[in-house]
Amino acid sequence: MHLRFRGFRTWSCLIQSALSVIFLIFGIDLLLAAYALTSPQYFVLTFFASNLIILISAVVLIGGIVRWFRGEPEEEAAPPLEAPVEDGDATKNGSDDCRVGDDQSRGENL
Repeated sequence: MHLRFRGFRTWSCLIQSALSVIFLIFGIDLLLAAYALTSPQYFVLTFFASNLIILISAVVLIGGIVRWFRGEPEEEAAPPLEAPVEDGDATKNGSDDCRVGDDQSRGENL
């Protein structure tokens, strides 16, 4: 039993999207700041770090938007569960289902 209120999915998608937009802006700002660096080693390091931040935040933003518009699927009624059949029950009920290894245990050869 899940105790969730209805707007939880909407709020989580909005918070996820807002945070990813903040990090996307930060990544773009870091990318632009990388071009002002004079050292090539620092430029490469900052350039790739900013691209990683942009990539991750863009994927999270797209995932939040898709999850928000896709909505929550309606729960379907689950079919009733059947009781599991134990090994001893099959012979008591007169069932003739053969299992692997039953022939060898009885001494029968095929």
